[in-house]
Amino acid sequence: MDAAEKVAAQYSDMVYLGVGLHEGYGSAQRMYVKRGYIPDGTGVWYGEKVCPQYADCCNDDDLVLYFSKASFPIISSFSNLIFLIAIKLFLSHYNILLGFTSIATLVFL
Repeated sequence: MDAAEKVAAQYSDMVYLGVGLHEGYGSAQRMYVKRGYIPDGTGVWYGEKVCPQYADCCNDDDLVLYFSKASFPIISSFSNLIFLIAIKLFLSHYNILLGFTSIATLVFL
């Protein structure tokens, strides 16, 4: 999962995944929540579409809930951290206000 999230962070600000709702997916559901994934708010999906309220559906592998998690560049070494701090100091010296997250995004994009 760490490797997959690191690759995804190179392409997007968010990582999305779907997980089945029957008991066979229980371990995956718990793992994703522990890793910081939250439901994306689109509700339950069946097949490739949102399952409407009160619709009949079958609790099989096609019944899923999608989760999302903000991805962010991982500072992989001490030198990268020092570089980010230097940029922040430079920008603050010239009264350029950017949050630390914005700087990290600029550096790693």
